[in-house]
Amino acid sequence: MSVEGATDLARALATAIQHSRHYGPSHRSTVGSIEELFVKISGLLGTLNTLRIEVNPDWLWIATAAIPREDVHAGPLTAHLMARRVQSLLIRPEVSARETAELVRLLALEPEALIASGGLAEALAAAGVYGIDVVEARPGPRQLGSLPIGGAVPTAVSALERLMDEAARTQPLDLARARQAIENLADALSRDPPVVWRAVAGRTHDELDPMHAVATAVMVLGAAEAMEVLDQPRIDLGMAALLHDIGLAVLSPPARGRERTVEGAQDSWRHPAEGGYLLRDAEGGGSLAMIVAMEHHLPALHRSNLLFQSQLVGLADYVDAMTSARVPGLRRLTMDAVMDQLIRGKGPQFDPVHVRVLAAVLHDAAIAGADFWG
Repeated sequence: MSVEGATDLARALATAIQHSRHYGPSHRSTVGSIEELFVKISGLLGTLNTLRIEVNPDWLWIATAAIPREDVHAGPLTAHLMARRVQSLLIRPEVSARETAELVRLLALEPEALIASGGLAEALAAAGVYGIDVVEARPGPRQLGSLPIGGAVPTAVSALERLMDEAARTQPLDLARARQAIENLADALSRDPPVVWRAVAGRTHDELDPMHAVATAVMVLGAAEAMEVLDQPRIDLGMAALLHDIGLAVLSPPARGRERTVEGAQDSWRHPAEGGYLLRDAEGGGSLAMIVAMEHHLPALHRSNLLFQSQLVGLADYVDAMTSARVPGLRRLTMDAVMDQLIRGKGPQFDPVHVRVLAAVLHDAAIAGADFWG
């Protein structure tokens, strides 16, 4: 999901709540804003199994897009939800217009009134709303790792969004932003790995979404740490993973869609060469990222004499792409299935050591609570 689409939904929800508070639930302005909100939700649920809206002190996370609190709509909406102890809203495809209106009406209540009634989840159930689930924060200070979305993950998504936008507008790439995002991810993985793994474990992103590159980077960082790669080379490797598909930014949407991993690697794909060209003269140093961008699909074409970094990024890219999709029914493989195939030497011929290391890293992450199958 794009940041623009997420911002548009945040605006629609914030506007509907504001109109309900100011004019009442029956006023035509409120009714009109709720109708607009329902149309937007229905449109998004056409491609998502569940629409998830999640908040923390720094970010508003909608589906696979992260919006910083500085955004004119995300900031007030995040503060509004947190004041009512709402940590997550999960809206399912069967949600109705009536249920959407009930959600807005209840969120328009003062925090004290809503909490005194038992909280949003209980109030929605009492109103007969079954298409919306709520995760509510417990009173008191938030403990580290209590939210499934780690701050380093949306920071990386946002950084990549900006870099992709710069590339699309043919502006010079400043890789300092990518390096900082990877340093944040590496630090978070060292301090509290379950938070980061839970944040990237969801399979509800498409491989054309920025979340795909972030998930690929996390897998690569985890595998590199397990192989005891030193800190600086590990950061460089993580940057290369984050930027491996940067060449897609300069392609038209139809051309971009034809270059998915799930379509099978092709010699005629343009984005590896485009990515190498973009990174050739990038500010902040991108020599390794340039080579990896050009080589990361070559293992699937059975090419040899590749950098080990390209092979590892290619492996993580393949695993994430084959196990994720906005619509669950379109996922090609489960995480178990893809790793089992690769361990048995089926499919693309990745380095068997890399495959076993990544399988062990994913296994440990799953034991720690990362749900790669939900």
